Amino acid sequence: MRTSIFLSLLTLGSALQQRSEQSVNIAETNYALAHGKPIFYQIVMGSFPMRKQYMLWLGALRQAGKYDGTVVMVTDKPGCIVNGLGKELLGGERTYSDENVDIYPGTGNGKLHILKVKTPQSVIGIKMHKSKAWANVNKAKVEHPVSSIVYTDTDVIVAQDINPWLSYAKGLEKKKLTLALFPDLGQIEDETQNLHTGVVLMFPTLASQNCIKAWGRELGGGSDDPAPIHHFSNGKSLLQSEKQKLKGVDQQALVRSTECRANGGVLKMPSSYLSFPNTRQLQKGKTTLFMHITNTGQWKNIDDHVKENFFYNKVGLSRKLDFLTKGSCSREMWDTTEYRKLNEKRRVQ
Repeated sequence: MRTSIFLSLLTLGSALQQRSEQSVNIAETNYALAHGKPIFYQIVMGSFPMRKQYMLWLGALRQAGKYDGTVVMVTDKPGCIVNGLGKELLGGERTYSDENVDIYPGTGNGKLHILKVKTPQSVIGIKMHKSKAWANVNKAKVEHPVSSIVYTDTDVIVAQDINPWLSYAKGLEKKKLTLALFPDLGQIEDETQNLHTGVVLMFPTLASQNCIKAWGRELGGGSDDPAPIHHFSNGKSLLQSEKQKLKGVDQQALVRSTECRANGGVLKMPSSYLSFPNTRQLQKGKTTLFMHITNTGQWKNIDDHVKENFFYNKVGLSRKLDFLTKGSCSREMWDTTEYRKLNEKRRVQ
């Protein structure tokens, strides 16, 4: 009898604690939605720290986009990013540092938070930092409430004033959506895969956070840091098969994430904000808000002189943004004691 009463009290106590935590979470979410600000979120890993495309991304966001809010950049090679951005985009000397994040003044009112993470085992592990966005932002010590996270791929360049779109995005924050993104212009005919994951708007709600966690589980197959896939079919990796190339592992994983259908589900934003320009479009000087010059396609096909003319003369970016420089990060810049300690620590865990 006493044992039964004790177990009942334990169950009741656990339930009350759970309700209390949920109430706190709801209150924090409501406060963030009412008083918070959106932030931009970028992942710079793999080969990207070795070239300066991330410099173009941030420079365009600040200059053409007129964005002066907070930016969080996630990387396994912070030394490369600091060296590549330079003091102008960093905004000055580092103001804070701990084992997770280095913070710089940034430009305008927007600080730059460089989040330091281990080197993933695979490209999928890099992509999974989309699904870790809220966990990463919590480690980044952003000093204001965050009402939404705007993730973009490194090769998605902001070429117009971002502030009118941010006002539109702000209006989406209270619509009980799990995510907002654009339709994939290359997959218009396939509604089941018609999701462009190069620009993703994430919200602080429980439904949105459950959605991206489920997305990460589907993408990583249950692993937090999946190993490279080495299964082969006709001499090609499964990730390189035509079907995978066509539809994309990100999109497939998101479609499988049933948690993302909760409440208002995933919203497809107007496609007029997004373009996938080729050489001819850049030569004409036509811009959209988000310009996705894909690294797997047009970025390699478009002549460097065309890119320079477009970004410097048409968009009006500073020529100090030497975004075509390659091999700009020597091993000494990233293979530091901190880097080795972080990766060794994670391997032990």
